[in-house]
Amino acid sequence: VRLQHYEPFGKDFSDLAKKNLSIHFVNQVKDAFGTFEVKNIIPRTDGGLILLAESYTTNTRYVTTPNLYGYYTTHTVEEYYYNDIIAISIAPDGSITWQNLLKKHQVSQDDKGYYSSFIPIINKGRVYLIFNEDIGSKTNVAGYILSQDGTVERKTLLTAGSRNIMLVCRVGAQTDWNQALIPSLFRNYLNVVKIVY
Repeated sequence: VRLQHYEPFGKDFSDLAKKNLSIHFVNQVKDAFGTFEVKNIIPRTDGGLILLAESYTTNTRYVTTPNLYGYYTTHTVEEYYYNDIIAISIAPDGSITWQNLLKKHQVSQDDKGYYSSFIPIINKGRVYLIFNEDIGSKTNVAGYILSQDGTVERKTLLTAGSRNIMLVCRVGAQTDWNQALIPSLFRNYLNVVKIVY
């Protein structure tokens, strides 16, 4: 059975999101919702689903610098922005049960966003979203906890830099109902980090 249903974002949520989205360029303000890509669709036990979408944009800059001989060279810098997450809970009839904007700001250069994005872990009616707060060696690993009723809690899980790890969350995998394995690549050392809830 296929259900076709269209429900726009409510005005309250749209206004809240427009005021709070992580916008980096003036031209993004008009189309802020257009930067979101669906990352995960998580089935609910009642036949509904939770949809997770992440804001993703890129920017190309040209940087001109002088060399030792007084000549100028120009090179290209690619910037990757993996920002806020929108979480939407959709009932079996297609109506929106709740929707939340989860703030996140990840910026990197010339790495295709390798350390950016997040991993969802589904555990007993909750969804945990794990991600690096910043893209750098001193980052914290943070997480959002989404409950079935739409309440959200944000926690800092660990200081990655003090443990000599840098998580690659986008390729992590949930391996059991309460744990995930996430690779870490830090100064050419590969480790696997186990996160247990």
